[in-house]
Amino acid sequence: MNMRRAVWILFLLLAGVARAALPGAAGHYDLTLTTDPAVIPVGTAELVITVSLDDKPLEGVQVTTFTHMPGMRMGERPETARPVAGQPGVYRARAAFPMGGAYQVQVTVSGPHGTAETTFSVATGEDVSAGRFPGWILPTAVGLILLVLIAWRMRVTGQRLEPGRFLDRQVLGGLFLIGVMLLGSVLAVRHFRRPGSMTPLEAQVMEMDMPAPVGVTPVVLVAARRGPVEEVLRYTGQALPLDEQVVTARTTGVVEWMPFYLGDRVTRGQTLARLDTTLLEPRLAASRAAERMAENTRSLAEGERLRQQAELERARAQSEAARAAREVAANRILAAEAEVQAALAEQDYRVGFLARSRELAREGALSEEELQRDQAEAAGAEARVRAARARLDEARAGLRQAEAELAAGGALVEAASAAHQVAAGRLGEAEAGQEMARSQSAAAAAERGYSELKAALDGVVTERAVSPGTLVQPGQVLLRVARVDPIRLQANVAERDLEEVQVGNRVRVSRPGGGTVEGRLSAVRPAVEPASRQGLVEAVLPNQENRFLPGSYVAMEILTRRVEKALLVPTSALLSRVAPAEGASVPQDSRTWVWVARGQAPELRARRVQVTLGPSDGLHTAITSGLAEGDLVVASGYENLQDEGPVVEATPRGLAESGGGEVQAVTIRVSSRGFTPARLELQAGVPARLTFLRVDEQNCGTEVVFPSLGLRRDLPLNQPVVVEIPPQGAQKLDFSCGMDMLKGQVLVR
Repeated sequence: MNMRRAVWILFLLLAGVARAALPGAAGHYDLTLTTDPAVIPVGTAELVITVSLDDKPLEGVQVTTFTHMPGMRMGERPETARPVAGQPGVYRARAAFPMGGAYQVQVTVSGPHGTAETTFSVATGEDVSAGRFPGWILPTAVGLILLVLIAWRMRVTGQRLEPGRFLDRQVLGGLFLIGVMLLGSVLAVRHFRRPGSMTPLEAQVMEMDMPAPVGVTPVVLVAARRGPVEEVLRYTGQALPLDEQVVTARTTGVVEWMPFYLGDRVTRGQTLARLDTTLLEPRLAASRAAERMAENTRSLAEGERLRQQAELERARAQSEAARAAREVAANRILAAEAEVQAALAEQDYRVGFLARSRELAREGALSEEELQRDQAEAAGAEARVRAARARLDEARAGLRQAEAELAAGGALVEAASAAHQVAAGRLGEAEAGQEMARSQSAAAAAERGYSELKAALDGVVTERAVSPGTLVQPGQVLLRVARVDPIRLQANVAERDLEEVQVGNRVRVSRPGGGTVEGRLSAVRPAVEPASRQGLVEAVLPNQENRFLPGSYVAMEILTRRVEKALLVPTSALLSRVAPAEGASVPQDSRTWVWVARGQAPELRARRVQVTLGPSDGLHTAITSGLAEGDLVVASGYENLQDEGPVVEATPRGLAESGGGEVQAVTIRVSSRGFTPARLELQAGVPARLTFLRVDEQNCGTEVVFPSLGLRRDLPLNQPVVVEIPPQGAQKLDFSCGMDMLKGQVLVR
C-alpha cells in the first residue's frame, strides 16, 4: 500500500464522520441546526431549525430559541421561530452574536408530544452547515497519519522497529512531565476561571465592535381613573358542617340493616342502622340469674343480721338486769352494814346497862327480875348483832353473784355485738353484690337496646364506613351525618388584617366549580395562633342547594370599607419592597411605586413614580398621592424597564378596567404561576377586551381557550394578544391553556 492510497483512505474516513448540520434531540423531536449565513458572524444571523418526528417533517409546532454566551448574560431575550413557507418542518429565528466567542443556543419545542428542550454549542467564525467532526476525530487522524508516515519512512530506509528505546527512563520521564503540564493547564482553564470569563482562545477572537442592541419595551398602559373601590381581603378557607354526628356502635353485633348511602338525607330521631345482638342474650340471662342469686344472699344476710340483733338485745337486757341486781345487792349491803352498826350499838348499850344493873343488884337496889330482864335484853341485842352480820354476809354474797352475772352479761353483749357487726357486714356485701348484679343486668339490657342507632340531627350522610353483615365493636364508626344547611365557611386571616375585620362585615364566598354566596361574618375568633400569626373568621350562610360541601376549598372575600371616586390603577402595576401575602391587600406601610409613561406616542418614556396606597379590591388599588387622573400607568411588561427608557404601547388607551366605560379591559399575565389574575368580574351587558401577555416560557400557556365561546388564541412570548368578548348575560366563563392545566374564570354579573 503506497502513501497516496493511505492518505485517501484517511480522507474518506474523515468525510464519513462529518455531518452536514448540527443534530440534536428534544424529547420525542429530532432537530438539526444551521445558520444563515453559514459562517456565524459577529453581529446578527438567522438560525435555521429543522424539526422532525419519526423521520417526518413536523409542522404546526412552536419553536423558541434563546442564544447567549455561557456565563455572560447581556439582556438577551427568547425569540419565537417562524415557520418557513414551502419548507415543512423548517423554522427560522433571529440570533445576536455581539462579540466573538462561544455561544449556546437553547431550542424549546412545544408540539403534540409536549414541551422539550435541547442546547446546541456554536461559535463565531464556525461554518455550522459544513458539519463538525467529533472531538476525537482530529487527534486520531493526526496520530494515524504520523504512524503511516513513520512506517513508510522506515520501510524505505530499511530501518527496524526497536520498542526498547521507548522504555528509556529519560523518554518516559519527559512524556510524563509533558502529560502532567497538559492536564494541569486543562484543569486550570476549566475549573479555576472566574465565572463569566473567557478562555484564552475566546479572548483572542473576541471583538467588541458591536454593542448589545437597545430595544423598545412593549408595555400595557392603563389610564388612572376615578371610580368607587371596596377594600377586599381575599383569603382561602374551607367549608365545615354546622353540626356533625359520628354514628358509632355502642355494643358488639352484626350490622343486619343499614340502607343509607352517601348523600342520603336523614331526619332527627330516624333509625339509621340496626344490629343483630343475639350474642348478648346469654349475657343478659346470666346477669339476671346473678341478680336473683344476689337477692337471695341478701335476704339470708338480712335474716342473720336480725337474729344477731335480737341476740344482742337479749344480752343487753340480761346485762342491764345483772347491773340492777348488783345495785340491789350493793344497797342490801349498805342496809345490812347499817343494821350491824345499829345492832352493835344496841349491844354495847345493853352490855353497859347490864353491868350497871348487876352493880345495882349486888347493892340490892335492883331486883332479880329486873336483872334477868336486862340480861335477856343484852342477849337479844347480841343475837340481833349476829343476825345483822349474817344478813350482811348474805348481802355481800349476793353482790358477788350480781357482779359475776354482770360480767357474764357484758361478755355476752360483746359477743352478740361482734356477731351483729359481722352479720351487718355480710348484709352490706350482699347488698353491694345485689346492686352490682342489678347494674350488670341493666347494662346488658341497655346494651341490647343499643341495637338501633338513631340520627341526632337533620342532615346528610357524608360517610358510610361499613356494610351490612359486618361485625362491629363498641366505638367503631358506621356512619357520619352532617348538617350542611346552613354551613360554616371558615378562613384564616393574617394578624395584620384582623383589626379591619369585624362581625357583620360583608363577605362573598365562592367555590372552584362556580357559584358565589354573599352574607356577613358571624364570628371572629378572639385569639391568634402563635405559630401562623393568623386568626379564624367564620360566616354561617344558607346552603339549600348544597353549593358548598364539607371539607371543600372556598375563596372568601371580606369587604372592609368602600371609597367613592377614588383614583384607581390596576393592582398588577404596583411594585413594592414588601410583597403582599397571598390573599391579603397591599401593605399600607410599604414603599410602593409604579411605572408611568410620559410623552406622546411614539416617543414614550418610562419613569418610576412613588405612590401612596389606599383601599384595594385586589384587581384595583386606590392611589392617594403620587398620580393624577389620566396618567398612563404601566400595567404589564415592566420587568426590564429603566428610568427614561423607551416604551411602546401594546394595547389601546382610554379603556375602562372594570366596566366604568363602554368597554371593559383587563390585562392578564401568563407565567409559570398561571393566569394573573385568575378570577375576573365583569359587568353584564358590556363588551370586554381581555389582553393576554405571556411573559416566560416556563409554562404551557402557548394558547388560551374559552370553551363556552368557541374561542382559541395563540399566545406568542412577550406579544400581547387581545380577546374580544361580546356583551354577555350573568354567567360564568371558564378559560384555560391549550393543555387544560392553567385555568381561570370570568364571572359576569
